[in-house]
Amino acid sequence: MCIRDRAGAAARLRRAAPAMGLTTPAETGAAFIDAVNQGLVTANPPDWGEPPDPEGIVLSTLYAYLLAGEPARVQVWLETAAQGWWDIPRQPLSNAFVLVQSRAPEEPWTIDEDFAVRNELLARIVRGLVARCRDGVILASSDLDRRGQRQDGALWRALGALIRARQQKP
Repeated sequence: MCIRDRAGAAARLRRAAPAMGLTTPAETGAAFIDAVNQGLVTANPPDWGEPPDPEGIVLSTLYAYLLAGEPARVQVWLETAAQGWWDIPRQPLSNAFVLVQSRAPEEPWTIDEDFAVRNELLARIVRGLVARCRDGVILASSDLDRRGQRQDGALWRALGALIRARQQKP
């Protein structure tokens, strides 16, 4: 969040302060700082220094990690059985594959194309992650998702076949 946005949030808090029972500037300031610390109002994170501790742990989303390009000794892939590894963000009006100039406007997007694109993107994600890992990958997953539904995503199926094949080798 930029400084202007924080200033706007602080100004809105000052206007609402009397209704909230905040009677002094000090009370209003303390309420604002508490809101930032609780995540109710966003702010730029503190500068933790560059580069990150090479012995530390980095928590990152998949795409943020890939874009950063930083290698890691070990990666832990969470929810490898989840469908999210294979999903493309739902963008029906801005599908980059449909809107590419080389595609004929009257050509419909098919399920087969969608399936092929998802598999290709997943393969690229896996290659990108593995290329940034020196010593190994730890796979973490759960049989059930947060709704209690069985998880059986494309990545997990592919990894399962790979693991079974490696276990069968002498």
